[in-house]
Amino acid sequence: MNVIFSNISKFFTFLLLPWLFIAPCVQGFNYLFQAFVGEGSHFLTAAHLAEVLVHRGHNVTFIISSACSYHQLDPRWGSLFEFVIYDNPHPDNAFKRTFDDYVEFSYREGITQGVLTHLPKLLNSAAVDCDSILSDEPLIKRLKDRNFDLFIFDGGWFCSPMIAEKLNLRTILFYPGGYNSGLAGLLGASAGMSYTSFLVEGISSPPFSFCQRLHNFFSFVYQTIAFTKNVISHYDTIREKHNISQHLRMDEFLEGNIELALMNMDSEIEMLAPLTPNVIPVGGLTAQPAKSLPTELEKFVENTTEGVVVFSLGSYVNVFPRRVQHVIIEAFSLIPYQIVFKFDNKDNITLPSNVKALKWLPQNDLLGHEKIQVLVFQGGNNGFYEAVYHGVPMVILPIMGDQGQVANKAENHGIGVSLNIRTMTSVDLKRAITNVMTNATIRYNIQRARDIYHHRPMNASDRAVYWVEHVTQFGGVAYRPNAFHLNILQYNLLDVSVYLISVLVCFLFLVYKTFLLCCRFV
Repeated sequence: MNVIFSNISKFFTFLLLPWLFIAPCVQGFNYLFQAFVGEGSHFLTAAHLAEVLVHRGHNVTFIISSACSYHQLDPRWGSLFEFVIYDNPHPDNAFKRTFDDYVEFSYREGITQGVLTHLPKLLNSAAVDCDSILSDEPLIKRLKDRNFDLFIFDGGWFCSPMIAEKLNLRTILFYPGGYNSGLAGLLGASAGMSYTSFLVEGISSPPFSFCQRLHNFFSFVYQTIAFTKNVISHYDTIREKHNISQHLRMDEFLEGNIELALMNMDSEIEMLAPLTPNVIPVGGLTAQPAKSLPTELEKFVENTTEGVVVFSLGSYVNVFPRRVQHVIIEAFSLIPYQIVFKFDNKDNITLPSNVKALKWLPQNDLLGHEKIQVLVFQGGNNGFYEAVYHGVPMVILPIMGDQGQVANKAENHGIGVSLNIRTMTSVDLKRAITNVMTNATIRYNIQRARDIYHHRPMNASDRAVYWVEHVTQFGGVAYRPNAFHLNILQYNLLDVSVYLISVLVCFLFLVYKTFLLCCRFV
C-alpha cells in the first residue's frame, strides 16, 4: 500500500513540478512602450528591454510613427510586440532628412553647437508628432481600452508624459543614453555643478579646477535658457492646447509623472555622482553573450593571425564629405590588420584587400569573438557598453549628441582614445588604432572594467525587468525623494539662509546701536 501511495505521489509531483516554474509568469502584465518616434538606437535599446519582458510572459505594445512601421516586418521584433501606429504628420523621409541635417551640422560646427542649435529643430519636429497623437481621439480611446498596467517611455521626448496623463497611466522613464546631469537633477538626484558636468564635450574627470567649474556653470545656465526657449515652450503650447496640467511648470509636470527612472549607465565607468533610489542604473542592455557569426564573416575573421578591427560609424559615414571617407579608407591601407567595416558602398569605392564592408554588422557578436582587438566607432552608448562587456578597447570618433561624453568616459577611464574626425589624417587614425591595440595599460584597464562589470548579482536586463515588475505590482512612489515636495527656495535652504542672515544683521545692528549709546555716557 505504501508503495502505491509513493508512486501516486511521485506521479502528481511530476505533473505539478513544471507549473511551479511557469506560475510566476502566467499572470503577465500589459506594458505600453514608446521610444521617441520609434527610430534608431532609442527604439533598439527599448526593444531589448521589451524583449526580455515578453520572454517573462508579459505583453508589450509599442507606439510608433507610420514612418517606422517597417518594424512590424522585422523578423525579430515583429512577432514579439504589437505595434500601435499613428499617422506620420511629416512628408516621407522628413525625419531622416532632419536627422541627417543634424549630423552634417554637428560635423561642420562641432558637437556643442549641434546640440544647442540644431538638436532643438529635431525635437520640435517631433513636437508635431506629439500633437498628432494627442489629437487622434480614436487612437487615444484604442489605447485606453487596452488597460495597460504601466507606460515605459523614452526620457528624451517630453510628449510621453502627456500621453500618460491622457491615458491615466503610471510611468517609468527609460533613458537610453548614459548619465545625464540635467535629467538626474530633474529626478531629484544631486547634480552639483562642482562635480558633475553639464558640458557636451571636452569633459575632464573631477576634481574640476575653478575655471572648469565656472565654464560648467555658464554651460548649465546657457543650456537651460536655450532649451526652455527653443524646446520646452513648444511642448507647453501643446499641453495648453490639450488641457494637460496647465497649472504646472514643465519640470513640475515631468516630476509628477515619473515613478521610477531606468538609466542606461553603470556607475563603474560613468562620472560618479550620488543617485536617489528612484534612479536605477541598467547600463548595457544591448550587451549579451556573443552568438555565432554568419559563415562568410566567420571565415574572414578567422583568416588572420594579427587580429581584427571592427569599424562602425553607423550610417553617418555615408553622410560625411568624401574627404572623410578618403581619410578612413587610406588609413585602412596603412593598417596590417583585417578590418570589418560597416559601410554601404553605394559609389563602388575601391577598398583595400584587408577590408570587408557590410551594410549591417552583428556588432555585439563580433565584439565577443576572440580575434577582435579594437572597436572604432562614433561613440554610441550601446556600442560603448558592448565593448566594455566583451573587454574590447576603443577608438572613438565622436560626431554629435552625447558621443563627446562617451569619448571622454573612455579616455578618463583609460579604456580607449578619441580623435577629432573633422581634422584627423590617415596617419592619425592608423596611429590611434595601433596604439590601442598594443598599449598594455589600455588593455589591462578594459579587461578590469569587463571583470568588474560582470561581477554583479544581476545583469542589466534582469535588473531592469525586476524593477519594472516591482513598480507594476507595488508602485514607485516610495522611492521618490522628498526633494519633489520642495520648491527651489526650500530645496536650497535659501529661505532659512535669508532668515539667519536677517537675524544676524538685526543682532549686529542692535550691538552697534548699543555701542553708540554706551559711548554717549562715557
